[in-house]
Amino acid sequence: MKVVIAPDSFKGSATSLRVASDIQKAWRRIRPRDEVTLISLADGGEGTISVFAPLFGSRLISTRYSGATLGRMYEGFCIVTNGEMAAVELASAAGLTLVPAHQRDPKRTTTFGFGELIARAASVPGVKRLVLALGGSATNDGGAGALQALGVRLTNTAGRKLARGGAALADLRSADFSKANRFPDLEVVIACDVDNPLLGRRGATYVFAPQKGATDDDLPLLESAMTRYADVLTEATGRDVRNVPGAGAAGGTAAGLLWLFPQATLRPGIEIVLDAVGFDDAVRDADIVITGEGRLDAQTLSGKAVAGVIRRTRAVNPRAKIIAIVGSVSPPDAQGELARALGLSAVYPMVREGVTVEEAIRHPATHLQMIAERAANDFAS
Repeated sequence: MKVVIAPDSFKGSATSLRVASDIQKAWRRIRPRDEVTLISLADGGEGTISVFAPLFGSRLISTRYSGATLGRMYEGFCIVTNGEMAAVELASAAGLTLVPAHQRDPKRTTTFGFGELIARAASVPGVKRLVLALGGSATNDGGAGALQALGVRLTNTAGRKLARGGAALADLRSADFSKANRFPDLEVVIACDVDNPLLGRRGATYVFAPQKGATDDDLPLLESAMTRYADVLTEATGRDVRNVPGAGAAGGTAAGLLWLFPQATLRPGIEIVLDAVGFDDAVRDADIVITGEGRLDAQTLSGKAVAGVIRRTRAVNPRAKIIAIVGSVSPPDAQGELARALGLSAVYPMVREGVTVEEAIRHPATHLQMIAERAANDFAS
């Protein structure tokens, strides 16, 4: 059989390449004669740069930038370029995994460092295309910090520079784009990992802010602040992007970037990555496609890697069986329902009876290989 292994990373536990390698090791132990192909994926969030880096003769560029809490500066290889394209990921500067649990507070965290990364990437000589990978953020500031780093003047009701963080948006009075770095000569592609709008019950605040440290009491305050931000920026730019699918990505950063870059296009990050790695050709004659992510839940249906893999596989190879090896299923009793909704042949969670989330995170290789062996046995015929 021909098997393609194409998972996303398991955030906070294992990179996509490590996940794929562990699955491959286990599969080969059970089915050594199968032809196995590994593809490292990302959905536009954490890990996107590491997927792009080996492609097209790309090189990594190191730079300095601010963190989500502005409490420290980072320096690292956070920009990948192949000459004409430069890509940066928000998770490198304002990622949730970079913020200690006790400091996670979307009322205060900012995307300012991401704006610094964008400015540096745009300055690389010869670059004609910017890919801005969103996802995995610790923020709910609508990209306001990034816009400030790129020269947008946001003023509060006292006429002073707006403070950073999601809560400060409630005090926004005006937005001046006259001195902003909008890079009109560059193609800008915003890679997002969800299709949620900016506001409302499916918007950035109510769906994602609780994962970033927001309490139940914080949510109406953050939503009101985001609504104020949207009203001011819509008036300032003459463009209303609040209901664009994906505008709520990365705490509304996608919306902020759409206001800043009128030339920008918004695409599912997984689609950009699948194109880059030649996914369609890889799965065209596959018998089994194995994908996966850290948690399979309702959000998987909204633009995550697993949904993208399934959609593209079905388009080019309807006969292939598609299975998902995941960290966990949330809620656990929704496994069958999610599998049916996604069109999966089977789902194999690492977290199961006798294995806690903490145990799976501490020893991902052990549990990945154990589950992959079970899958290989199940699909042996």
